[in-house]
Amino acid sequence: MHIVIYFLSRGGIFMGEIEITKEDMLFYLDMIGSIYGPSYKPKIGKLKPYYPFLKEPTSEEYKRFIQVYLHYRDCLNEREKTILDFQYRLKGEKLTLDQMGEQFGISSSRAAQIRNIAELRIAKAIREFLNGKPKKSFGSLLEGQPDEVLIEIALAICPHSRVLRTYLKQDKPMSYITRKNLKHALFRAWWLDLLDHREKAMKILNVKNEI
Repeated sequence: MHIVIYFLSRGGIFMGEIEITKEDMLFYLDMIGSIYGPSYKPKIGKLKPYYPFLKEPTSEEYKRFIQVYLHYRDCLNEREKTILDFQYRLKGEKLTLDQMGEQFGISSSRAAQIRNIAELRIAKAIREFLNGKPKKSFGSLLEGQPDEVLIEIALAICPHSRVLRTYLKQDKPMSYITRKNLKHALFRAWWLDLLDHREKAMKILNVKNEI
């Protein structure tokens, strides 16, 4: 896919034509730690995989990463663009989350949240492009399902869930809070993707490649 890219720099903007491949997009997903990336592994409290090459803006990895970002940059709002521009060193030296927070009058944790939301927005746009059409989310497929189906899925993919065991001991209809907590347990099991959990859930929901 050939596209025209507008590069941002201290001196302004310059234009050039490059080619972005599917592999480049998957590389970006892996570097932001997206669940859509082919090498995704749950990591808590770890630095983003792209941090090391932010120190080397002339490296091929950095250029490859930025090319994909700039192509999808327009799907972000202005504040998200600015925060990622600073994060990715497109406006000079990389700012820390504390520095970005001071500049925007927000906390560092809020700056991190906006960064993560922006990267997720780009990841979803890439996923939609690669798949040809938006796929349904696991959550959307759970909406409207009867309690019996949720219980069946829970027994298949998270049988040791505390909320499930508590509910099974009761002899009364599922409450709103119990249903909500059970869905959260299902989400956790789905995203951890242990063993064949996703395959089991999709079989019960009678879907194939829709999610």
